[in-house]
Amino acid sequence: MIPAGPVLVVDDDADVRTVVAAILDDAGVLVLEAGSGCDALACLRATSCVALLLTDIIMPGMSGIELARAACLIHPALRVMFMTGYTPQVPPPGALMLRKPFRAQALITLVERALPVRSCLVT
Repeated sequence: MIPAGPVLVVDDDADVRTVVAAILDDAGVLVLEAGSGCDALACLRATSCVALLLTDIIMPGMSGIELARAACLIHPALRVMFMTGYTPQVPPPGALMLRKPFRAQALITLVERALPVRSCLVT
């Protein structure tokens, strides 16, 4: 059973962000959304209760990896999960990665896996 979040979903593609948020919402997760790394950091500064940062890796301005590093400075215990369609960058070893396109169940399974353990593995 998936915990009730909240999960901060960050993707510069509004369609992807909306679909991911809808899948998680249907699974009973409280979802916050941001369209950029800067917006996500502002959200994280405004709230201390985000359970998981789910971010795309390739975004304009600030990559998901850069976002994760900055986010973990704000909330050191923040759990992080990455998603990508293609990227020459790779997340840190041990980080959870969801490859686009993905099925709803794959997203839910990986979010369930991310939430029970500390996964702020960005160095």
